[in-house]
Amino acid sequence: MRAPGWARAVRGALFPAPPSKWNAGGGHRSPSCLDKMFDELGKRLELGYEITPRCMRRTYQDLCRAAQVSDIATRSVSGHATEEMQRHYSTVSADEQRAGLAKVIDLAFEREKRAA
Repeated sequence: MRAPGWARAVRGALFPAPPSKWNAGGGHRSPSCLDKMFDELGKRLELGYEITPRCMRRTYQDLCRAAQVSDIATRSVSGHATEEMQRHYSTVSADEQRAGLAKVIDLAFEREKRAA
C-alpha cells in the first residue's frame, strides 16, 4: 500500500538530514527546510491557508495528550526538555475543558450524596 501524497511529501522532513558542505548528515534539518516542506504539504492538501512548523508543534502536543501518550515520551520526540515548554506548545480543546468540568461536577454531586 502506498503512503498518501501528503505523507510522501513530508517523509524525511525532520531528520536525518542528508550530508552537506556544512556537516556529515544525520542530524536535524534546518528550520527553513521545514518551511519549504510545509508549503508543499499545504499545496498538496489544497488547504488554502498556511501551516507552519510551530502550528504542527502544537498539534503534536495536543494529539499526544489526547492519545494519552506519557509526557516523557512526548517530550523525547518533540525535543522539549521541560514540562514548561511542553505546556507552552499545548492547547486545551473545548471537549477537554468540558470533560474536566464534568469530572468536577460529578465529584461535587458524589460528596453531596454522601453528606445526605
